[in-house]
Amino acid sequence: MLRVGVLCGLMAAMAYGMWRLAPEPFVARPVALARAHWERGDVATARRLAAAALPGLRFELAARPEDVYRHMALAEALALAGESAQALTEADRAIAADLAPWATSPRRTADGSLLETYAVVATEAGAPERALAALDRLLTYGARYTADELRVDPRFERLRPDARFAQLLAAHDRSGHGSRQGRRDLERQTQLLAR
Repeated sequence: MLRVGVLCGLMAAMAYGMWRLAPEPFVARPVALARAHWERGDVATARRLAAAALPGLRFELAARPEDVYRHMALAEALALAGESAQALTEADRAIAADLAPWATSPRRTADGSLLETYAVVATEAGAPERALAALDRLLTYGARYTADELRVDPRFERLRPDARFAQLLAAHDRSGHGSRQGRRDLERQTQLLAR
């Protein structure tokens, strides 16, 4: 019975993209399991599993310090382990490193998957302002999420009671940027301008 629960937890974690962020399978498994336990409400187990993943993530990051995805995976594990201040510092480091090559470019936002994970880390670390700012950028720049998907995403459960979260989603419903139709319209307009 326990194996079925663990398997379901792994499948849920895979659905939320943890596998693409975690650097190696031996590191991904504890973080993915921690995420699954967190979403099921078993915070103690989630914290224990995330703490177990930290040495492996730090080892991987030491081998590839320029990898922004490894920084963000470490940030998520730190947040799940309850080390909020360190998690936010690591997440800020990942976003800054991702934006550094684009300092003189019109690109003014981080990679969509990094922004998504940043919002998750900020939510778990108790920094709703940072989470809302990341979600706003995520929806504004036409990333893969829509306002409707964010309404039901369990990772943002802690933001739902916040009136600013509802206002953000409503604003992106109206703007069209947070919807698939809005993205198609934006792409069409961009193509017309490129001619």
